[in-house]
Amino acid sequence: MNEDRRILTVSQVNKIADKLLSEISVWVIGEVDDYSDSYKSAIYFKLKDGECVLPCLSWKTDDIGYYPKNGEKILAFGTLSIYPKNGTYRFIISKAESYGEGELLRKREELRKKLLAQGYFDEEIKRKIPELPIKIGLITSKRGAAISDFKTNVVKGFLGLEIYFVDAIVQGDAAVASITGAFKRLSKEKLDVVVLTRGGGDIEDLMCFNTEEVVKAIRACPIPVISAVGHEVDYTLSDLAADLRVSTPTKAAELISGSFVNFRINFENEYEKLGEKFKKIFLDLFYELDIREASLKRSWVNFKTLPRELLELKKRFDSSFLQNLSSLKLHLSSLYEKVNALSPKNILKRGYSMSYLTDGSLVSSVSQVFVNDKMKVRFYDGSVDTVVTKKEK
Repeated sequence: MNEDRRILTVSQVNKIADKLLSEISVWVIGEVDDYSDSYKSAIYFKLKDGECVLPCLSWKTDDIGYYPKNGEKILAFGTLSIYPKNGTYRFIISKAESYGEGELLRKREELRKKLLAQGYFDEEIKRKIPELPIKIGLITSKRGAAISDFKTNVVKGFLGLEIYFVDAIVQGDAAVASITGAFKRLSKEKLDVVVLTRGGGDIEDLMCFNTEEVVKAIRACPIPVISAVGHEVDYTLSDLAADLRVSTPTKAAELISGSFVNFRINFENEYEKLGEKFKKIFLDLFYELDIREASLKRSWVNFKTLPRELLELKKRFDSSFLQNLSSLKLHLSSLYEKVNALSPKNILKRGYSMSYLTDGSLVSSVSQVFVNDKMKVRFYDGSVDTVVTKKEK
């Protein structure tokens, strides 16, 4: 009876089991635990799902593509195995990727291809951002740092900007409806540009900017849109759909305020050029008069011709002077209209006021004043003295 038995050693059993399991290649999802790369030839860790634990390893000679940390959820591909010496069951990984981020990136790429084919990212449909935008729509959260970064940097260039702020949720399940609602609201206003912004975050935090609804809201907005989601190396679909993309809220503010700084510099340069041109006109005329005077002195014997020559000189002088003066007047008038539109007085006429402390400094933030402080409030047609009785943020 013993001759009918197939008797195997422990080593043989383990090797048979290892051979059978090694033919099974699977994808496994789980949370990483007990991660250790202190061994010479392999990296050891466990994958768990709340009920069971699977011992894993990856050979250091293999590039598995992604090396996780404890607590991360990953998607791993490999083969099952048994270590013959102690019969330990294990999963040998040949490829790994972050499950959460990898899945989100895959979904974003699929949507990008779909919207690209539908023309939402075409360069031909992108609108030019106005050179001097006065009325600016701002979509972001009042609780984030983006609104402070934007407002602080934008007023450095020009105090007369009008910001139409709409508080929006910029992260989580409610963000998409909040952002699209903000676009609908601002679309009814007569604005020069709309800035969609928030601070940085990981791809999961930014997924509301990678949705079809937000992309379509950007393209449906009748006002040029700047996307300024706070990330440097990656992109969102809102970046691709917007008329202009900048990397951070601060960059958006600097872009807008910089246009006014450049305008002021150009105006000053143009004013200087006009002065030089005017100076040259008079110098040329005086030089010609000097030549004529010298010629007349040498030709005093031809006195009879002097009236005609003087009349001709006067006509030339009048024609040249009036022509250049008219041209300069038109140019200066155009520049005056632009500067006058941006003057503090005209800004005050639109209902704004400017407040000063007793030391004459301009109040630009509520943090500068305290209860019982005295201030002078200036309107376009006068000023009043006032005392702070209450302070709110």
